[in-house]
Amino acid sequence: MKILKTIREHYITQLFTVIFMVGFLFSYAMFQGGFVSWFLLYSFSPILLYSFLLLLYPVKKVKVKRSLEKTSYFYGETVKFSIEIELKRFFPIAFLIVEEKCPQGLEGETNKLRKIYSPFFKRHIIFHYEIPKARRGEHELTELTIKASDLFGLVFKKGRIKTEDSFIVLPNVLDVQPFIQSYKEQEGEKLSLHKGNQSNIVSGVRNYIAGDKFSQIHWKASARVQGLVSKEFEPRIEEDEGIGLLVDLRNDNYFEQRMSLAASFMYWMATNDQKFQILLIGRKGYSGKVESLAEMKQVLYYLATVKSEEDYPFWERAPHELQRWSRMRELLVFPSEQGIREAAMLEKAPAAKLHMIIPNEGVQRSALKSSSFVLHEVNMDAFENGIIEVNRQWGNSA
Repeated sequence: MKILKTIREHYITQLFTVIFMVGFLFSYAMFQGGFVSWFLLYSFSPILLYSFLLLLYPVKKVKVKRSLEKTSYFYGETVKFSIEIELKRFFPIAFLIVEEKCPQGLEGETNKLRKIYSPFFKRHIIFHYEIPKARRGEHELTELTIKASDLFGLVFKKGRIKTEDSFIVLPNVLDVQPFIQSYKEQEGEKLSLHKGNQSNIVSGVRNYIAGDKFSQIHWKASARVQGLVSKEFEPRIEEDEGIGLLVDLRNDNYFEQRMSLAASFMYWMATNDQKFQILLIGRKGYSGKVESLAEMKQVLYYLATVKSEEDYPFWERAPHELQRWSRMRELLVFPSEQGIREAAMLEKAPAAKLHMIIPNEGVQRSALKSSSFVLHEVNMDAFENGIIEVNRQWGNSA
């Protein structure tokens, strides 16, 4: 009610200003007389009449349509969208000001995006907006503010129009392999994905197919049938659940980098046909296997929207949650700064190999007290600058 009262009082003030100026000029012409005073009255009368009619213009009935270039972006990209305005009433507008409020979390130097245009008799207008350096999260555009002003800014008509659209900013997903350096005191191990869906046991032969490996050709059988035949192998029966990802959701200086690293490693494994399971530990955590594109999108959406948490007992819950998982070949841990010093609690995790992924900025390797982990540092300068990018269409389809 207070807002409505303020708006009404504001319009009344503008209307009073117009009436006062008309009365003042008329009184001046009547009492002063002469050419100049009457010239001022007749010259300003059309302008004041226009200002009066502008106060009656129904700005809230303007037809508005917002069009996003796409609904998903990657961290650091520029969000682009356009606003299409159709003026229903034929009325010359000197200045049209369209303000879009930035979603919370994307504010830069200002929290409003403003465009000024002089449409006059033009009824169809399109404005283009950009929000640079988008931050991770799900963001909503909910309201537009439209102002119609006269030539001198004496009066303006203001209206707020509800029009809701949303977009999501995904973590930065890049190729991490070129930037990884592995450290272990005695073994210089590199993090690798062990692929292989077939064993070395030959189950039979078949006719050669173009593209078969040279080592797959069965030379003795080929000599007998006087033609090339290839070996067929028994499928490998995996006794583990592939690779596991464990992500610490506690707040620190590298939380955003940690989400990007987790998303990047997840993409890395997906493109190498690796099944994996992921566990994000926090008050609003997530746990599950990733074996399909739909599950991949679900985890990526979670990584885009999850927020950091304070003082959560990560290392108390992590071992308990991991016991529910089947045996893994490798476990990749993405710890917070505090978590690096507490890593010894995961030494009994059900995994053949334990890896710890950390940024190389300000993190001391000496803080890692456990010798069971292979430590991997990622060059964050190269990573964040996107020197080697993956196919971003994968994320945009989420």
